[in-house]
Amino acid sequence: MANKIFCANCINCKVFRHYSSDKTTYTQKVRCTAVQWKKPGGGEKTYFLHTLLNRQMEKCSEFEFAGDNLADEQTFIQSLRRTLPGSKIIHTVTAIGR
Repeated sequence: MANKIFCANCINCKVFRHYSSDKTTYTQKVRCTAVQWKKPGGGEKTYFLHTLLNRQMEKCSEFEFAGDNLADEQTFIQSLRRTLPGSKIIHTVTAIGR
């Protein structure tokens, strides 16, 4: 089996806040700014942050390595395995100055 590309190691992989409809809570999600993750209907697919290491591709025409070398990649992925949350975390929005 060929080595897969970890999307987390690409400069196009970005974390963003996905707010609830009432704007009182948010979760952290990831998206591909090169729009390589697509829904069956063609729309952009996003994923929860805790599933980031599951995002791998055999090949990607838009992949741009975010590190300097292979050792950086391995260290970065190992660090993510230790530090990413194990499940979805819902954050509460707090107003500044209240």
